[in-house]
Amino acid sequence: DQAAATAAGEAAGVTKVYVTGMPRGTTSEQAEEAFSDFGRVAECFVMRSKGYGFITYETPAAAGRAVRNSGMLFRGVPVEVVYSRSSGRRDHPGGGGGGGGQGRRVGWGVCLQRSGVAPGNLYSVG
Repeated sequence: DQAAATAAGEAAGVTKVYVTGMPRGTTSEQAEEAFSDFGRVAECFVMRSKGYGFITYETPAAAGRAVRNSGMLFRGVPVEVVYSRSSGRRDHPGGGGGGGGQGRRVGWGVCLQRSGVAPGNLYSVG
């Protein structure tokens, strides 16, 4: 259930979402501008050639609003927005995990599965 997953994500303090389905060539600035409608964006990273990205909000409530709007039109196409398992709360000790120099800004954080969030509502960076 999407509502339960969103509530659990907010309760777990998750501030990072994964967005897929963006038109290729989308810039981080374009994504940040559009997704700031849901709350203040702390960080935005888009893989222009792949059509996906990560948006970190300042609050779990803002991330929850973005997830609830999954399917919204962005630059004319529907995008999927789910909680990212690659990061939890922004204040999580231990911060960024290894990116191997691949340009990813990925940290390790809260495991939402323990919080009752259905695995289908999460995305994990390999």
